[in-house]
Amino acid sequence: MIILEKIIRKEWMKSLLISSSSLAFLIVIGNLISGFMRSNVSPYEVLINQMLIFPSTLLKVLPTACLISSLVTSNNLIKTNQLVAIYSTGVSPNDIIKKIFLLGTSVALAQFLIGGYLKPFSLNLKNKFVTNLDEKFRNLEADGLLSAKITNGKMWIKKNNQFVKYQSFNPSEQKINNVTIYTVNSKSVLKDFHKSKSISFNKSWRGEDNINTSSIDKKNSPLIKISKTTDVSFKVTTDNLKKFEQDITTLDIRKLIAYTNNLERSGLSGIKYKIIYLSIISSTINCLIFTLLGLGALYSPNKRSTSTGLIAGGSFVFVIVFWLVEGYLLEMGKSLKINPVLSTFGIQILLSGGLLLKLIKDKKSRFS
Repeated sequence: MIILEKIIRKEWMKSLLISSSSLAFLIVIGNLISGFMRSNVSPYEVLINQMLIFPSTLLKVLPTACLISSLVTSNNLIKTNQLVAIYSTGVSPNDIIKKIFLLGTSVALAQFLIGGYLKPFSLNLKNKFVTNLDEKFRNLEADGLLSAKITNGKMWIKKNNQFVKYQSFNPSEQKINNVTIYTVNSKSVLKDFHKSKSISFNKSWRGEDNINTSSIDKKNSPLIKISKTTDVSFKVTTDNLKKFEQDITTLDIRKLIAYTNNLERSGLSGIKYKIIYLSIISSTINCLIFTLLGLGALYSPNKRSTSTGLIAGGSFVFVIVFWLVEGYLLEMGKSLKINPVLSTFGIQILLSGGLLLKLIKDKKSRFS
């Protein structure tokens, strides 16, 4: 069994190394050629951009490499008649699948660490090498409430019974500009309306150029008060604001989950960001599923082997269709058209069901 494990491990890992390095090389060369042809960026900026997005490249390469490795390993064992010899010793296809699945698990773990930690870390460096590098490459653009604010002009936050709208927040000065605070009563009826040119924090919130309208929910006329400076009842902390305005592309998966939960506790929708960390988990599962998908030939040791070119071509077609369908489902989830869990794990559930049915069918045909 030890010799068998060495044969399988050597065959699968060799195929994984060759396929992953070849795919990564092709993608990197394509990106570099595309970048060098642009006139608004320097070669140095192109190289830095490629270095920063390389973890993202690996996230696409590794599942594909797992599929190709399993197909090539099965094909080579059949072509050299090693599979028949292995089965003659009493080893079953399931024994080989378990050993290869363990190898795929190690790749899946690497996939999780890259997507959950290495990719955010690399994107966190984007402005440390070249200033405003993210403005020159779309693949480095910020995401999160910061980009939503830039797009829509204003940011909305709900905290307890207050709804807050503001234009910008300066963390170093702890100052918020163009603030409007709506306060509702226990029946969710608007009772106070406060508008400030800016409010700053120094032990407490204090506003400048204020207009405060109170007692709106009463039968009498509202009370309007205009003041140059005054204390402001503002229930959002500076820590809340800093977390709201983080660029989520630079958050590791643990911080991303905390960021999403913080948004939802504040009354903001976190579904778009929840899908991001769920997709990290689903890409990890992809490595496991793709590893198993290429092992169907183990149940047919006497079939003719397939050419390596046909394996590579078939794998590319399958993977392209897979990414297209998965990308479409993710966009459906972000737009709230389908459940977030279904959008991130729907295609994985279908493939897992298909694998289970094929396993049952192949097992019956082997012993019939």
